[in-house]
Amino acid sequence: VSTQSTWGDVATEALLDAAHGVFLPDLSLAVIDPLDSESMEFWGQKNPDIAALATQPGAHLCYSGACRPAVSTAKDLLAALSSCADATGPPPHGKATPSVAT
Repeated sequence: VSTQSTWGDVATEALLDAAHGVFLPDLSLAVIDPLDSESMEFWGQKNPDIAALATQPGAHLCYSGACRPAVSTAKDLLAALSSCADATGPPPHGKATPSVAT
């Protein structure tokens, strides 16, 4: 999952809460802050398409070798992550119910 926007932004924080709200043992999270010139330079070189989208809060989810369309709300990210979690099975101590503050 990669998210774009400024740390502390309400929409960004909601996306981060959603990303942390689902148990996925192999989840990697990259946050792209458009105000961080080093981050923007790195992503501009590694993945210009993602860097170009870093002007507003959003998230990109790639799972099992396939990337899904970008989402801009925590609700949509949570739904996408939940479908991935359903495919991998429950966490070791039973399935937690994903939730996100809205």
